[in-house]
Amino acid sequence: MMWEHGRQLAGMSKSGSTLSFDYDADGVRISKTVNGVETKYYTAGDQILRMEKGDDALDFLYDEAGAVFGVLHNGTPYYYVRNGQNDIVALVDQNANIIGQYSYDAWGKPLQTTGDAKIVSLNPFRYRGYVYDEETGLYYLLSRYYDPATGRYINADGLVSTGQGIGGTNMYSYCGNNPVAREDPYGQAWSNIQEAFNASRQAFQFLWQLPSYDGALPVLDAVAVVGTVILGLYCVGSGILGSTKSKIQTRAKPTSKAKTKENTQAIPKNKNAPQYWSAKIIAKQVVPLKALTYTEARKVIDSGGDIVCINRSAAIAVVKYYPTAIWDKAHGSWEDGYLDHYHLSTAHTNHIWYYME
Repeated sequence: MMWEHGRQLAGMSKSGSTLSFDYDADGVRISKTVNGVETKYYTAGDQILRMEKGDDALDFLYDEAGAVFGVLHNGTPYYYVRNGQNDIVALVDQNANIIGQYSYDAWGKPLQTTGDAKIVSLNPFRYRGYVYDEETGLYYLLSRYYDPATGRYINADGLVSTGQGIGGTNMYSYCGNNPVAREDPYGQAWSNIQEAFNASRQAFQFLWQLPSYDGALPVLDAVAVVGTVILGLYCVGSGILGSTKSKIQTRAKPTSKAKTKENTQAIPKNKNAPQYWSAKIIAKQVVPLKALTYTEARKVIDSGGDIVCINRSAAIAVVKYYPTAIWDKAHGSWEDGYLDHYHLSTAHTNHIWYYME
């Protein structure tokens, strides 16, 4: 490996490939060259707005909280599905068809990638939403590179000691050796995923009350979701908020909790906000597809379809008319996007999921 300016990875060789990297004046990576083939990154602060490699151009879509929720590959839209740990686990097209899927171990090492579409391998956002370089097997976390095979950064922390006990004195450790419950998108300080989950859940509850909730994307006609998609939804905040220009922030930064509390208190309730959506499971995530009225929701489940409800009370309002209905706990661990739900009978043929108690 070759380094410049002390901490910037300038080049390396791996598996017969020669790589070089260029950075702007702020130290943000703007290009990667592998065996003479250059990938260019056009950035704004810490966000990659556009990526170009040969004939392929990727334009990334961000919500108002700064979280990436989709990508245009040569003009064709695709959307990210995340699990409860913020990992990108699938790419879907505008009709909610799965184009590709990703799986990882606890440290972020890719286990399996499926899907033949070119965008599946070109897509740089993977584990925890970090930028992944397939050629090196490393994640680029702005200030540092992270190796999931060893569970360590390849360059040291900028601080000699982070003041977090014995583990804090290891300048190469990732997330204090607790990758399951933590994330570190900037390579400078880890944060607890559960804190982000709690903040997102609170913001999510209030976001449904916004006057404008009609989504701009065909696949999610009327879905309103918060920035980090902790609840396993598509992240289309910009199209949903429209003229409301909400300032809700859900990323796990030091002040995010206070901002969320302050801003959500001011959001007026909207009695016309949807309570029900048709839904399906995509890459282990319950994904709402189309907003429904109460009557429409009843028709969907009567026909054997699945729905998701804003809360348990909304679900009970439906299932109370079905004497054979039974409650069932969410399957899998909390990081999966499964939800508590009801079935209309012991046959378990359809689902009435709900988000909050």
